[in-house]
Amino acid sequence: MVIESLLWSQRRPVALKWRKKGNGEQWYSLRRLNLSTVTDRGVYVIKRFGKQERTIYVGQGDISERLSRHRNSYRITRHGNTHDLKVTWAPVLVRRRSGVERYLHEALEPLEGTYQTDDPPIKVNLP
Repeated sequence: MVIESLLWSQRRPVALKWRKKGNGEQWYSLRRLNLSTVTDRGVYVIKRFGKQERTIYVGQGDISERLSRHRNSYRITRHGNTHDLKVTWAPVLVRRRSGVERYLHEALEPLEGTYQTDDPPIKVNLP
């Protein structure tokens, strides 16, 4: 059964509900996001927008807690100014987070961080 669901997830992406503002197209500002309103646990992507658009970091866990740390991390903030760094996230069950994070890391090739799991990647829709 586990192998069956793994094979299914590799053929067809699992549909995550990426949290975005407005009409669902705009990512949140990493600096301005009110973290007290964020209660999700799952996976997240930090990206630099502008002339040199790049994924900066992919992670997982308590979204509010993790983003609070990244806001003050030179490792993240050195990649853009306050207006350029944006974030989106999606709730993911704890048993699937490592596989989803691995897939996102491999697909988006962030400038910072590594995934630390032997879990197979779980294909999902990209943000």
